[in-house]
Amino acid sequence: ADAGIATPRWISTDETTTAEGLVEALGLPLVLKQPLASGGRGMRRCADVDAVRSALGVGMIAEVYQEGRQMSVESLVVDGKVVFESCTEYLTPMVSNLVRARLDDGEFEEVKRFNRAVIEAIDVERGMTHVELYRTAEGPSFGEIALRPPGGYLMDLLSISWLFDPWQTWLDTELGGAVDAVASSGLSAGSILFHPGAGTLAAIEGFDPWLRSSAVVRGRRRVEVGDAIRVRSGAGQEVGHLVVKGESPEMVAGLLSRIEREVVFRVDQTPR
Repeated sequence: ADAGIATPRWISTDETTTAEGLVEALGLPLVLKQPLASGGRGMRRCADVDAVRSALGVGMIAEVYQEGRQMSVESLVVDGKVVFESCTEYLTPMVSNLVRARLDDGEFEEVKRFNRAVIEAIDVERGMTHVELYRTAEGPSFGEIALRPPGGYLMDLLSISWLFDPWQTWLDTELGGAVDAVASSGLSAGSILFHPGAGTLAAIEGFDPWLRSSAVVRGRRRVEVGDAIRVRSGAGQEVGHLVVKGESPEMVAGLLSRIEREVVFRVDQTPR
């Protein structure tokens, strides 16, 4: 905020923080989250004061709930300068992701300016950054930044969409090396993660046929019928995933939407 970057109003909670005070200051709905976490672990969207009260703890961040199109920007930084950027669209947050995001040239430039301002504000010298933001009616608004590679198989998507090895290149930047020019492959890529909720897995529908599709680059099913599935505490927990490619962002978005409709992991929530 001191750097002039649009951020949601937020409060750091302590022993004196009350649910009623947070609601009065931030309104509803509001978000409670842990400052050191990943994949949405420990994050709660609270629609009423009772939900705030049950989720509230010391050392949390409470912030205004942001309405907008959620996305991220993955960057490589060398000597304080951004040398590579790629935009990821969160089609369904914590479920499906698209590289490259469906942005026109003007929108892409706006997001890049915002991303670089965030990186400059916290003085990143080298490595990889993962900036999450919301595209609101007023423009981009800050969500969070991680100084590390992203999850959700986004590194796979970067490899498909851009002609380089993102893991090796990240390591090179951390060791003080330069980054060679990165060329576009002309392809778009997407990932989808499956988690049906807690229970006993009763049936798997539609997953294995997609593994044989020419559009699928890789995939894995981690469970069998009869397995017990735990509550999902973060985006990294999944019972299976697929990584797909296509000639355009629109094509990949359509593939992911179709997969989300056709692939079903059914759970029986009755304990056995």
